[in-house]
Amino acid sequence: MSDTSFSNRLINIVIKSLSALFIGTIIALVGHVFIGYETFGFVFVTMSIAGLCLKFYSKSKILTVLVFNAIFILLLLVLRLYILVAPKI
Repeated sequence: MSDTSFSNRLINIVIKSLSALFIGTIIALVGHVFIGYETFGFVFVTMSIAGLCLKFYSKSKILTVLVFNAIFILLLLVLRLYILVAPKI
């Protein structure tokens, strides 16, 4: 086994893990604001969503992960715009 294949796999795993934790944390923050659960619930939702993302990413290439992250960030920006522009009820 060559060093380049090991380093490529390691970088792939690190990027997928950080991406999954990022998405899990964002979804947990949104749920925390809407539902108001405590620390255990926050950590549980973060790890559950991260696990689901890692399951989804298992067969994906790094480019697919980066495109998915870009789409997710754009959706978050649309949600933020909706929250800022929506009238206060």
